[in-house]
Amino acid sequence: MPFLSSFRIERALRRLAELSASEHLVLEVALCHGAVMTLAYPDPKSRIASTRMVEPAGRTEVLMRRVASEQRLPADWLREDVRYYLAVFAARGRTDFDLFGPNLTLSVAESGHVLALKLHACECYWPPAEQDLAEVEFLVQKLGVDSWADVASLYERFLPGCSLGGDVRTRVLEMFVPARKQLRSA
Repeated sequence: MPFLSSFRIERALRRLAELSASEHLVLEVALCHGAVMTLAYPDPKSRIASTRMVEPAGRTEVLMRRVASEQRLPADWLREDVRYYLAVFAARGRTDFDLFGPNLTLSVAESGHVLALKLHACECYWPPAEQDLAEVEFLVQKLGVDSWADVASLYERFLPGCSLGGDVRTRVLEMFVPARKQLRSA
């Protein structure tokens, strides 16, 4: 199946930015290890700004589905078509990652940073969104992290002074038993 045109992708991203603004969110659509991941933050300019640093993936998923429905896009438009769009965007050396305004930014992100924020979302919202957990697992595998100590260290590197609770630790360790690579618990 061919990719959507740049025009259709940009129109969809503009609409996603509008919806994000109406929800008092700032979305980052990040290309990370060849996959598109979304990070949602409370809009700091909003009167109802939260003290939370990151929002669960479910909030973004609702907005993406709405755009897909309104514009008759494939359900996976953001994960597939925008992935290609971002790869071309980055390959061309474009630096206007805020092309869609203050409520939607595009990025080619560092894996460790995205992992730390996804872990933080899991910590803040219990139970964590399945999409956040899937992206944590993907990033841990891509980064080759093989111990809980490495996960916690990476988290601390990007979020100094923060630590992960036992519930998140348990969920992350569960991802890697027994058929998959198992993390050492130390």
